[in-house]
Amino acid sequence: MAKFFSVTRGVLAGILFAVLLGVIVGLLIHLTTMPELSSNWGYASLALVIFMGAGFAAYREGKNGLLMGLEVAVVFIALLLIVNLIFYPGQLMWKDTIIKTAVSLAAGIAGGAIGVAVKSR
Repeated sequence: MAKFFSVTRGVLAGILFAVLLGVIVGLLIHLTTMPELSSNWGYASLALVIFMGAGFAAYREGKNGLLMGLEVAVVFIALLLIVNLIFYPGQLMWKDTIIKTAVSLAAGIAGGAIGVAVKSR
């Protein structure tokens, strides 16, 4: 049961970090002459958000970093797919979905491993 709460907290931490990152980037675009970001920044921000959430979950759990990271990434991707299917039905692009899933899984694994490594110090 504790593992479930760690994954849930990791996903919520990732969502909170995504909102914070969105506000910061939005302010940067609005207040500076920086042009709007390309889709590559979307992949980077998704990876960073999942990395942070997975690291947080693995840090709280203190073990099984790879598994915790994968679980956070899978839950996060599932939530993104559900939201995408609700608000944009019929517009799912498989190439982008596969790329985002691979990036998310890699970021989750890395975040989970680093979260446990930081905890063990």
